Amino acid sequence: MRSIRSSCRAAVLVSAAAITFVAGSSPAALAAGPHHGHQPTMTHYAFRAISYGTRVRGGDLPASSGTTSYQGIGCTNQLGRNKTNDLATITLPGLGRLEGVTAATGTTGSADDVASYSTHDIARLTVAQSALGSLTIRAISASSRATHDASGYHATTDISVGRITLDTPTGPALDLPIPKPGTPVEIPGLLSISIGKEKRVTGGSGSIAKAEGLVIQVLPTHTKIQVAHTAAKLTTGIKRGLFYGKADATQVSAVAGLVHSGPQPLQVMPCQGTRGETRTKSLAALDLAGQVKVGAASTEVMGQQTGQDAYGYTQSSVAHLDLGNGQLVVDGIVGRANVSRSRGKISVSSQGTRVGSVSVNGQPYNLEGLSTLEIPGLVKVESDVVDEKKAGIDVVALRLTLLDGTGAVIDLGHAFLNVAPSGLQR
Repeated sequence: MRSIRSSCRAAVLVSAAAITFVAGSSPAALAAGPHHGHQPTMTHYAFRAISYGTRVRGGDLPASSGTTSYQGIGCTNQLGRNKTNDLATITLPGLGRLEGVTAATGTTGSADDVASYSTHDIARLTVAQSALGSLTIRAISASSRATHDASGYHATTDISVGRITLDTPTGPALDLPIPKPGTPVEIPGLLSISIGKEKRVTGGSGSIAKAEGLVIQVLPTHTKIQVAHTAAKLTTGIKRGLFYGKADATQVSAVAGLVHSGPQPLQVMPCQGTRGETRTKSLAALDLAGQVKVGAASTEVMGQQTGQDAYGYTQSSVAHLDLGNGQLVVDGIVGRANVSRSRGKISVSSQGTRVGSVSVNGQPYNLEGLSTLEIPGLVKVESDVVDEKKAGIDVVALRLTLLDGTGAVIDLGHAFLNVAPSGLQR
């Protein structure tokens, strides 16, 4: 690890300054694709690309942030997609200022010579700024590219950092070394700056490329800042439909964000489906919102397509739920979303969604009355919550709204699946 001596420590104090993003034009590298307005070309390839400027994990700070200056190409089989970011100002606590931020994602090529790309460029990042000085990082750039040509699939990445300077009000700016992979640059007790990770994966059916410009650790608060993240993915297998779906056994949200737990265990449907393979995830047990205990949660997805049709399902299960130390006990919770697309027609159902048994304060409860069940001061229950979409269906087997003042909503057995048309000729 490279270290700056203690004489420099007083020069950099991490303040609660705001981050300001100034978006510019699309990065020239990798972004040259067909002009907007041209008729998109449909392919048998599935493209995905994302790019964002920062992601902050709060550590000891009161809050973290999501991604900033985000741009993405989701599940698509179209060539000629090209998205760039254009945003005004974003304020985040405890960091600094970014200037000259440009992000681009897209798809390009023709026939079987195609690519998915992602870039992120930052002209200047002021990591810390105070009356005693500031640390400035210039020309941060990251790019990822997943491609296919006559020789197969490929993945390429690139990371570069122009200059790191320590500016103090009492003397000239001090140039710091650019960190190398596995060798961070550290200002003792304050900051650790590392080159981000690069990942390149290729195989017979696809490629993945990921690159991140920098990872900055604010040592006093244990805050982690990911800077200039890019990712691109390319796979084959699109024939009749574009799959988009997920399954998660549990998810918690609340009014004003007082309580939150992300989807667990989350299983995402690939864009091209799973080629008929069932993919699963499982967790032995979970403790949600303090008083909710969940046992044996699992998820699974399956998607298949031929030249004529596309079909599949997403499913999530919870073997056992205990709310309020036995006040509400539910076993055998399953949510399932089934979708098929054939000859341009969509068929959806929630068949397979079910609840095995319910007891309230130790007494069996009639399942037919489950959607009207309310235990004062504890919970309101909804079952078989279904939302049919234009090309799919969203299912929640059991929804609990806690009546303890938090407003927490707990979805159990959540399954969603959408199958959009591919646009390919039959």
